[in-house]
Amino acid sequence: MHSTHRPHIGLGLPVDDPALLPTWARRADALPFSTLGLLDRLVYDNPEPLITLATLAGATSRIRLQTEVLIAPVHNTALLAKQTATLDRLSDGRFTLGIGVGGRADDCLAAGIDLHRRGRRLDEQMALLRRTWDGEPYGRDVGPIGPRP
Repeated sequence: MHSTHRPHIGLGLPVDDPALLPTWARRADALPFSTLGLLDRLVYDNPEPLITLATLAGATSRIRLQTEVLIAPVHNTALLAKQTATLDRLSDGRFTLGIGVGGRADDCLAAGIDLHRRGRRLDEQMALLRRTWDGEPYGRDVGPIGPRP
């Protein structure tokens, strides 16, 4: 069967000069790119992806924004839920959270997490993120964390 559907093409942004990222984003927004992506590393000279994507959301109007890939286990889960929901709301639903476990010992050491437990930590985080985004209380003695995406 012949289809006229064209694949979506995303652009991974260069991280060597963060000051140029809004210019890159505006150019990509004006072209047929579908998505802008930023990598996540803790022990590396890259801009923090969620803060940077929030900045780029304000510099663009159409293009989707995503993490490629956010190393969830090195992030505090409550803060991650709040930051990602906020970014989703501020970008008018253009944000996609791409997550993974990571694999570099230095990132885990810097975050104070066990490299060998990061997969289980991600499983636990996913369950808690989903409940938080659904508006449920964050924990036994903690109410809901907003905003909701």
